[in-house]
Amino acid sequence: MAQPLTFAGPVSAVLYTTGSATNIDWLMRLSEVDSTGNVFPLAEGKIHARYRRAISHPEFLTPGGVNP
Repeated sequence: MAQPLTFAGPVSAVLYTTGSATNIDWLMRLSEVDSTGNVFPLAEGKIHARYRRAISHPEFLTPGGVNP
């Protein structure tokens, strides 16, 4: 980035996937990389795909479809 960036508050992501599996684990990570290549983790989250909408109502993925 050309200019420094400051952010505050919760971090979220929207992931759309397609594939042949009916369940998978997703991991999203936000990291800072300095000018020498050192990586500093800032935030991360993970979820089982079948619980992406609600833990109480598992919903498997549709193979070959786009799954939000």
